Amino acid sequence: MIFSIFIFYNFINYGFLLGPRIILNKTITNFDLTNKVSDIQSLLFAGKGRLGFLGYSPWYLFIFLLFIWKWKKTSQYVKIWILTFVLNLILVSIFTPNNSNIDWGSRYLTCSVFIPLLLLSEIKISMNIFWSFRKNSKFKKTYENKVELPKIENIEIKENYKKIILFGLLILILYSISVNFKMIQLMRKISIQLSEIQSEIPWDNSKIFITSKSNIANTFGLNYFSQTILLIKKPKDLIQILQLHPNERFILIEDKLDKPWSESIRNQFVNKLKITIIKSPKVHLRFTEIQSR
Repeated sequence: MIFSIFIFYNFINYGFLLGPRIILNKTITNFDLTNKVSDIQSLLFAGKGRLGFLGYSPWYLFIFLLFIWKWKKTSQYVKIWILTFVLNLILVSIFTPNNSNIDWGSRYLTCSVFIPLLLLSEIKISMNIFWSFRKNSKFKKTYENKVELPKIENIEIKENYKKIILFGLLILILYSISVNFKMIQLMRKISIQLSEIQSEIPWDNSKIFITSKSNIANTFGLNYFSQTILLIKKPKDLIQILQLHPNERFILIEDKLDKPWSESIRNQFVNKLKITIIKSPKVHLRFTEIQSR
């Protein structure tokens, strides 16, 4: 019943049963190799101003390379985990649009974190086996006094090898913790900035709000449910809207660094355009009230 209401609501409001987000995801059918490579790089490593899945936690890759290196000695179920992980990365990278404006595109791969965590336990088990072997070797040396030197040297090499692996893994884990901690701080800062922006915008149900920048539109939050907001691409779109809706009041929201659109469209409305510059707010946005007569 709930699902039926959901698809009915989507069909009435958006003309599509599964809603606007699924409509936006249809961009994956417009395959462009250059854009797709860029998206995959951004999703898995880094790019487009964001860190990807392995950019946040490179120790995932370290663990898998370690097990792939020991592939012949790796158990069958661990091989299945590794293949599942790799297949998931490939499929998600291909079929995810990764076109959002937020900084954590790697959220598409959130479920992938469980397999590296499972493999950590496998490393722990193998280390315990090695530690047990080392203790037994010392025991034989103490009580039998018949341990061959080459075997002792091999044990020491393996021990140093283990220490190097653990040290590398520890460094990568500490890096991941540091990056995530900094990202949490950044998200808090962004949250404060968003609150400031939303409080500065002169919200009014009787007015229509227009912007041409998606990064500005993405700051409006819950106001989408109570306000009329339009995202347009070119000044001619604004001209067309003003011509079709005379006497309506519009609030044009722009970046202060951009050239004001209100100036570029003034010639299209000789003595028919009322432009009011709203007091400049603290944030780096320009608010202009426009009304065609």
